[in-house]
Amino acid sequence: MEISKKYEEKILKAIKPYIDACSQICWLMVLIDPPMFADLSLKEGDKFDPAHYSGYSQSGKIVHYLVWPPLYNCQGGGLLSKGVAETKKVISKK
Repeated sequence: MEISKKYEEKILKAIKPYIDACSQICWLMVLIDPPMFADLSLKEGDKFDPAHYSGYSQSGKIVHYLVWPPLYNCQGGGLLSKGVAETKKVISKK
């Protein structure tokens, strides 16, 4: 158990600067007026929208899961960066 705890502490120390930078960026995104908006509403079974999302590893028409949310300059505002979504692989029977 002691080795595991030391390993976890080493990993946490190594990724702390990354976590701090991510936290600062997120904080700055909500401080501006109006705040930026990351749309997390995409759910499994939703229709894939190529205008707002790029496919992850396969192409399809139905969302399997959200990989990365799209970013907008504000809620209801213009798209700054497309999101990424994995789609379901549909196997057709012939």
